Amino acid sequence: MFIAVSPPPVTLSGAVDPVIESIVNLMPDYSAGRRLHTLYVNKTQSALPGNYSQMFGTGPAFRSVFFPNWQPDSLLSLVADTGLSPSWWSDFSVAVLCQAIAELGSDIRGQMLTDKINGDVSSFNADLRARSSRAYAKVLAAAYNPLTTLLQQVNPDTAKQQFHDSLLSNVLNRQLWYQAGMWTSPDWEMFNQYAKYIALGASDAEVDTLIDELAAAGLPIPATVNRQGWRTYAEELRDKPNIDLSDIRNECAGPIAQTTYIPTGNGMSASMPNGNCYEFTANSQPGTRYRRPPGGSCFTGDTQVLNEAGRAVPLREVKRGDTVLTRDGVSTVAYVARPLRSGRPLYRLTGGGSPVFTTTHPFLNAAPVKPLGFLPKVLAVEPEALAWQVPTLSEDGIGILETGSLVLCRGPGPRQDPVTVTVSGVEPVPEPGEDSHLYDLRLATRSGARQEFWAGDGERFFLVSPEYPILDEAGAAATTVVALMEGLVSSGGPDKSGWPSWINDGVSRFGPGIFHGALMQALATTSSFGAPEPPDSLDERIDRLYRGLADTTPETAAVMASLFDGLLASAGQWLASVVALGWRTCMLLGGETLALTVFDIALTPGNPVRADATIELAITARGRNSAQSIRMWDRRGRGNTRFHHYFDQLVHLDVTGTDRPEDLSFAVSMDGATVPTLFAHVPDSLGDAAHTFRSAQLRDSSGTVVGAIRFDTRRLGQDAASQELGNSGLWTEDAIEAYANALGVAMVEPTLSGLREIHRNRERSPQY
Repeated sequence: MFIAVSPPPVTLSGAVDPVIESIVNLMPDYSAGRRLHTLYVNKTQSALPGNYSQMFGTGPAFRSVFFPNWQPDSLLSLVADTGLSPSWWSDFSVAVLCQAIAELGSDIRGQMLTDKINGDVSSFNADLRARSSRAYAKVLAAAYNPLTTLLQQVNPDTAKQQFHDSLLSNVLNRQLWYQAGMWTSPDWEMFNQYAKYIALGASDAEVDTLIDELAAAGLPIPATVNRQGWRTYAEELRDKPNIDLSDIRNECAGPIAQTTYIPTGNGMSASMPNGNCYEFTANSQPGTRYRRPPGGSCFTGDTQVLNEAGRAVPLREVKRGDTVLTRDGVSTVAYVARPLRSGRPLYRLTGGGSPVFTTTHPFLNAAPVKPLGFLPKVLAVEPEALAWQVPTLSEDGIGILETGSLVLCRGPGPRQDPVTVTVSGVEPVPEPGEDSHLYDLRLATRSGARQEFWAGDGERFFLVSPEYPILDEAGAAATTVVALMEGLVSSGGPDKSGWPSWINDGVSRFGPGIFHGALMQALATTSSFGAPEPPDSLDERIDRLYRGLADTTPETAAVMASLFDGLLASAGQWLASVVALGWRTCMLLGGETLALTVFDIALTPGNPVRADATIELAITARGRNSAQSIRMWDRRGRGNTRFHHYFDQLVHLDVTGTDRPEDLSFAVSMDGATVPTLFAHVPDSLGDAAHTFRSAQLRDSSGTVVGAIRFDTRRLGQDAASQELGNSGLWTEDAIEAYANALGVAMVEPTLSGLREIHRNRERSPQY
């Protein structure tokens, strides 16, 4: 509702104090509502609960970490008039900060429960708007200067009654305005009359009585501000109706993006990207309910697969060497992954016969391809989480598994033709029984067959995909992963006495520091050229790795699954690009040249970018007083799809002088269009002198998130920058493979060191 032209002020009947007459005739604008919004933002920041955990004493308060410049608003005490409890404000503050973390946290974003966060922020805002009337009245009296000045002139002992009587004695005037069409904003005026009445000392009950008296006198009071509606009327917040990440983005962008460090006991520290965010969302910390732990997408042990004869077999009974039916025929089981469930929610398709699966397990999409159409290859309940946890699956798109989705289904038996069925719903499943593990299959890679298999329960089996990266699309990065896992398995554990269960919790909490730190140390110590050729083929090494894990205990199997999942969630998304561009130097860092490398953009199925479009990317680096702009085009090749476009290009920025670039903006255009299609802004993205990996959400013109852009920054000297450009022409397939293997080998010891340090800290302080 917009304010229309106000009726002309009238002279009130009876002997009325002229100041009261002015108060009655005063029609506030929306400035007090904007002031109330500012007050709510201040309160939200102040209410952030919790402290950093540390071995001794109490760590710094999270409020001081994420909002270091916070100062109490001069009107902060007025928030109490909402009637909302301190715990309500704390919960709201946590949700809003987690919304900012999901937006700005390049590394942790994939673990944040975005839908739950946004739903809770929306619900909290609805509660707040419904409780804002009295707080607005107090802010109106304290901060709206025209009213504040008048209130200073009234007799506090008589003003409230005079105001009440004046409204009642002038009902006829408002009736005439209404009949003449001049009272065009009755709800806004009456609401503000109540607010002024409260400012003069009225209680809510007295406002209700006034409304009854005005109605009895014949005043046509709108329903939105009658006795039942006025408390929840929120038109005063029209200009800024919500408190959300946009209100705190600038204040907390730096602390969210900040890299922290954990000691590793080897004289070095493991870098923890978004370290403040991981601490805030760790177990027992305030934000833990909005973050999912890293973990694969798997089934319960009761879920059945079809063996070579078409007979249904529970997953917990499947072992290495068994054969299962796939879409292409038959494949051999190389390994059965058995991670801990760790509280992950479980779902099934409605209608019976469905497997029980986690929100990230991929089902094959059976929707028909339309002319010039591009369908996501797989479907999942939480597509963004799957894309984050399992790199390469998003190359061909991940859609939402929901009511109306089309999937492939078949019955048991050796010869059953699959049919396309429509999903009638996806429903949560209660807590499973005593089995705390989940299960998934790794099929033999050397067979050449596709990895999809049939999973179900009873008479219906659905075509699903394993949850590990597609080797053909991971490229040489798969060699890095295999080399690291080989080294971890052969090490016998951090202290060579096996793989204790505490590692699961350690990876859940500190995995990003462990694996990201290991990657950064490996990059800093591994030369791009000169590494020996890897031993054996990748297929042989994978099979040997699976063979060594086949007979381990369930506890060890769960730990190895945790390490694998933690690696993919923390560093997997970067490995393919890091290896493909391994000619870049990460050993000679430091200098006044900022090397910005754009890796790729990953797009959701609903994005507006055409598959055949020429993609132009405009990059703007802004300082306080100036900006530098660069343009580049996506590469034709290296796996470009409808949902994934590679750039793999770097630009150099001069960071000398006083006006250094600080923020980055990206704009994606198609086919030379002057108006960009997608946008991304990354505040405080160029301030870190260390080698830093970042990502940013891409939004369309309506503000909807439709993808992400990934990049990194390094500081180089001019000589190093020139040298690495010359080395790019020497980057052969053999060099890539050798470098990828050396990188994985170099990550082994830093990973083990990180685990040892976590163990030492656990022994010193159980709550660490």
